[in-house]
Amino acid sequence: GLAQILGKVLCTEVVKHSNFYYQGIPVENHKFFLNKHKYKVAEPMDALLHRLLTPVPAELCGGEYRVMVPPPAFNALFLSFHAAQHFGCGFRIHHLFDWACLLKREGWCLPKEVTDEKLLDFICALTALCNRLLGTEVPVKGGEHLVGKVYEQMMHPRYSEKIPVKGALPVLWYKWKRMLHGQKMLGLIFDVSVTKRVMRYVWSHLKKPKSIWK
Repeated sequence: GLAQILGKVLCTEVVKHSNFYYQGIPVENHKFFLNKHKYKVAEPMDALLHRLLTPVPAELCGGEYRVMVPPPAFNALFLSFHAAQHFGCGFRIHHLFDWACLLKREGWCLPKEVTDEKLLDFICALTALCNRLLGTEVPVKGGEHLVGKVYEQMMHPRYSEKIPVKGALPVLWYKWKRMLHGQKMLGLIFDVSVTKRVMRYVWSHLKKPKSIWK
């Protein structure tokens, strides 16, 4: 892989990607774009991203530099789906900023192949918040029931990634409640199995026991 070519030591390795540092910059070396092992809709969307990945030329610094970048349809699908994957935990305001920047530059350019209703509702809710808070003007219909939840999850998340309690039992109880809440949030966007998520959660900690307390 890329890390071996550069002679870098892998810091972590998960199903979707490995992590390493290059000149102090963290790099995710992806095997695929989306968490297709977690969500049924992710597999066809990951395949679609591969089909869309035909670079187009772009100019920087007033034409001084020319680079190749992904097309708008690729960026629209990747940014929106990536934000959706973080909705259960780690959903941040930068996800909204990223989406707003794309909308201002390209408008609504989501591929027509994206037809999953729950995912589209989330993307519409994200767009509605951009219209309301960040000055975009992209007409959308749908996702009204998610707008408040998306805002709350972004600005006032119920649970944090950093564990705020101490002691074995309080930590385990906090992480259990956080996992169930994340499952509930993700269930608004994806068809997810509680049983499979719990099994993956337990198995990941069994492989790395020290992670239980982090």
